Amino acid sequence: MRIRLIRGVVSLLDMLEFCACLYVEMATKLAAWEKTAGESNADVEVKPNFLAQILTDISTFGTLCSEQGFNSPAQQCYRIVEMAKKREMRMTCGCLRENLTALRTRVDDDLKSEKFLHLSLRESELYKSPLKQWGAIINRFGEVSKDAEEMNKCLALCRYSAAMFHALHVAELGAVILGDFIGVTDPKKGWGPTERKLRELIKDGRPGLPPKLRKKYEFLEQMHREIDSMVLAWRHKVDHAANHLAIVPNTDFAPDIAEHIISSVRMFMLRLTEDMPNV
Repeated sequence: MRIRLIRGVVSLLDMLEFCACLYVEMATKLAAWEKTAGESNADVEVKPNFLAQILTDISTFGTLCSEQGFNSPAQQCYRIVEMAKKREMRMTCGCLRENLTALRTRVDDDLKSEKFLHLSLRESELYKSPLKQWGAIINRFGEVSKDAEEMNKCLALCRYSAAMFHALHVAELGAVILGDFIGVTDPKKGWGPTERKLRELIKDGRPGLPPKLRKKYEFLEQMHREIDSMVLAWRHKVDHAANHLAIVPNTDFAPDIAEHIISSVRMFMLRLTEDMPNV
């Protein structure tokens, strides 16, 4: 992936996929073409078939450069192709060598002016398809879509605290939804009231539940376990101030902790999706 740096600020919206393998391939071809063109006298014409193949590849490379925002190499690619067309596909080895050298120089200059972020295949897949495992949840609770997407993109970029910020937004919304179902009456709906109400319902067992909840006792037990799992994962890192979840200031999240919390939040939301009736 490529990140363009603007005044020191990295914008996720400005990220473009960087096809590194294609640039390596083109760099290899450029070196080979320059070598071949340099083996003949400058005034010898390039063989038509060889020139046609070079121009096809250069045209493709020009399109790639344009898509990636490398405008100078792209313009040089188009210039070489147009030059050959104007000369009716006739070009000397010296002319070709000179233009290929100029192209390679422009590529080098543009690459040096950019910064790149390397992602593993797993991280790249998570960034490109952040909602891959969230389809059913999004279909039921579409309002979590944005936070779920940003959560996984931040995780892919190793921005763990930011990922947790969005994960807790998802969990908080799930808590409000569950609270409505189990009869939370606190005017400040959120994690605290839902957690307390759920613990109270589970404590008395199935006979103590309101009639509408008795058939859902197993579901409530599962929700209780999922909540315990999340609380265990984020213990000492998340505050319950004002009945809402918030990351404790200056908290660092290790990758395994971040992934544990996200996995727990997803399972929590999946249980709500699959087992909770519409309220």
